[in-house]
Amino acid sequence: MTELSALTVRAAVLLAILVVCFTTGCINPQTTSTYSPGMKATLTMNTQPMPTFSGEIPVPVLSNGTEVKMQYNDFEPRTLVIMNGTTVTWINEDETRDYSVVSDNTTLAAFQSGTLSKGSVFTFRFTQPGAYLYHSAVLPEIRGQIIVL
Repeated sequence: MTELSALTVRAAVLLAILVVCFTTGCINPQTTSTYSPGMKATLTMNTQPMPTFSGEIPVPVLSNGTEVKMQYNDFEPRTLVIMNGTTVTWINEDETRDYSVVSDNTTLAAFQSGTLSKGSVFTFRFTQPGAYLYHSAVLPEIRGQIIVL
């Protein structure tokens, strides 16, 4: 093959690649941008409305009592809101099932009752504000929380 024919073949291949790129969109002369004075930029803006603040901030309401009943595979109430320094009492009122009370917290005071059979009681005094999550070790799916203000 002569030098001229090799050059012609290269030029033809390059031309074919450019034609393919133009037709498939890998090179689009419409998308090249150049700046000229007086041009304005177009911006796409989010037109979704911003959420509005209703002015209401939920405030925990103190619970009426300081007892948590354990029965029917649940803690009742599941959430108890108390003041700092209050002692909470858990009472097993279930006819057939044992329960326990185990703290999930690692940073606040931890508590653990051991197994509580029918009529058994466990008490714990909360001396630090915070949210105390707990569960039953006997039935781990049963969960509750004490919120200390």
